Amino acid sequence: MHSTTRSNALAESTNTKIRVLTRVAFGFRSSEGLIAMAMLAVGGACPDLPGRNRPLTDLPLAA
Repeated sequence: MHSTTRSNALAESTNTKIRVLTRVAFGFRSSEGLIAMAMLAVGGACPDLPGRNRPLTDLPLAA
């Protein structure tokens, strides 16, 4: 048995999330909707939305 500190867990979890999103987006007419949904869910994209004063990355961390 190998003992190592490296793991591919992050890559596997991202792959699983994208596979689930692909199933959710089955009825989309184009791949652009799936790509946008994946970027929002996994890519860390934080678009400007109406009513939002500042990006979520500027909020203080909870203690």
